[in-house]
Amino acid sequence: MPQIAIEIRPEQIEQVIREMSPAEQKELERKLWAIRMDRLVGKMRKNARKNKVTQAKINKICEQVRQELYEKNRR
Repeated sequence: MPQIAIEIRPEQIEQVIREMSPAEQKELERKLWAIRMDRLVGKMRKNARKNKVTQAKINKICEQVRQELYEKNRR
């Protein structure tokens, strides 16, 4: 099956988006947000598998943050 390659410059994409109705822009934004979130969650999961964090480490970090906030609010 023959393939066709189309080159599109970023400026062309921006122009098409500007020509979209506000409702279409909102829908595009919603779809792109979902894609970005999926990628972010995937990266976080991959990083979590790679760098195991124990519950004890999480507790220690939380306690440090609590202490810092407590000290900051006492001033």
